[in-house]
Amino acid sequence: MIRRKSGGQEPDGVLEEAAFFGTFFTLLSKLSPDANKALFKAGVELYKSFGYTTAQEGRASAGSVSTMSAVAKAGGLDIDVVAYPDIAVDPGIIKAPLLSRSYAQRFRIGGAKVTLDGSPQGKTAWLTKPYFKVPEDRRPTTGVMRSSRTTRPTASSISPSRTAGSCWPM
Repeated sequence: MIRRKSGGQEPDGVLEEAAFFGTFFTLLSKLSPDANKALFKAGVELYKSFGYTTAQEGRASAGSVSTMSAVAKAGGLDIDVVAYPDIAVDPGIIKAPLLSRSYAQRFRIGGAKVTLDGSPQGKTAWLTKPYFKVPEDRRPTTGVMRSSRTTRPTASSISPSRTAGSCWPM
């Protein structure tokens, strides 16, 4: 959703998750491999500045895994980085040798990202209790705060053939 100023169509500057990620991934796809590596290294430096010794990429793409792996192979990591590729987008990259409980040059794939309903950050996830602070554009509820979806997703949304016997942490 692109939030709009009251009474009109002019954007107010807020892109909610779905609108943001579409724009963001389009922009990232235009960056060169060197620019992607620089962006990744800057992220690692930010994690380190807060004292973290492990960073997590919670919805990695094939391209970002390739970038992270290349930086690791070049000896460019001094903290551990674990990635979770989106199973619905890039299931083919969730495999050994990068899918491992052990790091290779401080990088590994730790499992798969699974999205069944939404996200807590975007206030679209299915919950058993209402959000503590209701977003401005949503009305308070006495039950479960629901996303804009009309049907509740189920675990069967993910193909059992993709997960059965794969040993993917979810």
